[in-house]
Amino acid sequence: MAHNSRDRLREASFLQRRASASDGVSRVDRSRDELVESALRRQLAELRRSALDAEFRRMANDIDYQRDVQEILEEFAKAYWETLHEEPRPDSNDRRL
Repeated sequence: MAHNSRDRLREASFLQRRASASDGVSRVDRSRDELVESALRRQLAELRRSALDAEFRRMANDIDYQRDVQEILEEFAKAYWETLHEEPRPDSNDRRL
């Protein structure tokens, strides 16, 4: 009789797992897959961040890049200064201080 009850419990457990997995994958397998996927996504994100950090470190020491940045900043500063000293047009909605 005990053997029979054990078989029924195993069968019930099997049927419950089978019913809970609509695509043939158990919840445990699905959870494991989601965990692995999540870990891989985190690892890929970390690798991307590391690659970007390395690029920024190279840019900080790149003389040509620094020269280009300085030229751009000077051009913007000149344009900004010129804009501040222009007379506003009468029909414009100029909000300069």
